[in-house]
Amino acid sequence: MVSFRNLFEFVAVLDNDELSRFIISTISTLRQVQVAIFFTLMAASILLIK
Repeated sequence: MVSFRNLFEFVAVLDNDELSRFIISTISTLRQVQVAIFFTLMAASILLIK
C-alpha cells in the first residue's frame, strides 16, 4: 500500500511536470505538421486547378 501510494505520487509529479510538457510539445508539433501539410495540399490543389 505504501509503495503503491509512493508510485502514485511519483506518477502524479511526473505527470504534472515532465509528461504534460512532453505531451504539449508533441501535440503542438503534430499540429504544426498538420497545418503545414494542409497548406501544402491547398497550394498544390490551387496550382493544379489553375
